[in-house]
Amino acid sequence: MIDVIGYARLVVIGFLVVLNLTMAGIAYYYLSPKIDQTQRELNNTKAQASGKRGEIQVLRDEFKLLQDRIQKFRELELSGFFETQNRLNAVES
Repeated sequence: MIDVIGYARLVVIGFLVVLNLTMAGIAYYYLSPKIDQTQRELNNTKAQASGKRGEIQVLRDEFKLLQDRIQKFRELELSGFFETQNRLNAVES
């Protein structure tokens, strides 16, 4: 096989293989911490987004409750509950 390909070409191919493995190792050890850091940042961002979604849901629920209370207040106001003379009648009924 050495006679067909030639010694110089085998040395060049071997050098290229070693160079390729070296570059792959460097890329792996350089990119691996970056990937881990990016993954941690992503998880942190996801946790923050989930927390914000929870806060938004609480605000929506409170807003709905407030709207319901405002509606009931308006109904009481229209029925005359807040007028002094009708308050006793409204409480009794």
